[in-house]
Amino acid sequence: APGRPMPGIAASVPPTLARSALSGQVYAAGVIRGNLRNFDLRGRLTANDVVMRGNAIEALRAEYAWTDARTSRSTIAVGVEGSDISLRGFAFDTLQGRLSYRRPTGEIQVALRQGDDRDYSLRGFFVAATRREVRVSDLALRLDTTVWTLARPAVVHWHAAGVEVHGVELRSNTGGVVYANGMLPTEGNANLVLDLRQFQLADVAMFLQSDVPLSGILTARGVLEGSMRDPRFRRARGLVNGEYK
Repeated sequence: APGRPMPGIAASVPPTLARSALSGQVYAAGVIRGNLRNFDLRGRLTANDVVMRGNAIEALRAEYAWTDARTSRSTIAVGVEGSDISLRGFAFDTLQGRLSYRRPTGEIQVALRQGDDRDYSLRGFFVAATRREVRVSDLALRLDTTVWTLARPAVVHWHAAGVEVHGVELRSNTGGVVYANGMLPTEGNANLVLDLRQFQLADVAMFLQSDVPLSGILTARGVLEGSMRDPRFRRARGLVNGEYK
């Protein structure tokens, strides 16, 4: 009935690692060539069985290069591969990442896999300046047989006034849509449009790596208004065959 508290749901969560725990092996090697005004740095890093600040990595390999350092041509490139990673409570079997940066712009590529049913990939470009920008050109989330992809390149801006989300639209092979567009200010009133269509709630539990038995299809459209301290969500919504146990 309306107003009745929802019953508690028991969920299986991964073991918590103490943030004070620190252990593992790290090996780094590199070569510097040049002088104090212009030098190149190239090297590699290997880490095994590392526990740090509540996170854990069984194996990590990285290669890096910083060329023409301290000049206007300065360029940074990093490649990373890892396995059996626990990051802020999320567990991943493998990680692959690539980053390149030449001030003020850069490119990032990330691929994650968790078991046989979940893998995620992202490719985008960023601007590290007073008005920071991330332009995501490709995004794919595979959750069992459901695949979410970015309908078109999306842009997110960060600046002193807040965060601007420009036309972020994800579509699934089952007909689902997630859309966000608008402003989340640090002060003042928000104006963020959120649109969910044919959204399968089971995808939420799978993405969050939770065993909470959610099911159903959600359609909702609304606008987030008010301040961040006192937000208001004006909406219309519908739920088909919703269920949790």
